[in-house]
Amino acid sequence: MYFPGRKIDLSGELQEFQKGFELIARRAEAPVLPVYLGSLWESIFSYQGGRAFWKWPKRIPFPVQVRFGEVLDPAEADVERVRKDMLSLEQS
Repeated sequence: MYFPGRKIDLSGELQEFQKGFELIARRAEAPVLPVYLGSLWESIFSYQGGRAFWKWPKRIPFPVQVRFGEVLDPAEADVERVRKDMLSLEQS
């Protein structure tokens, strides 16, 4: 599993994607599956409120959203396309 955005920044926004996943997917001839993970900013793992791990969860169990996009051929899976697909998953 590879996360092209590497991480969410301290404001909760997704950082720019790194091009390394393009090379990995093409060399391995592996399809790319865009996946959106939502509601993580409110979890204990985020930096919301300036602290990670050192806060109480808002509820237990803590719900998250997982949305899957369409599988992309490695030749079509570039930074712009995958980022666009992930942002559209966030809106759906």
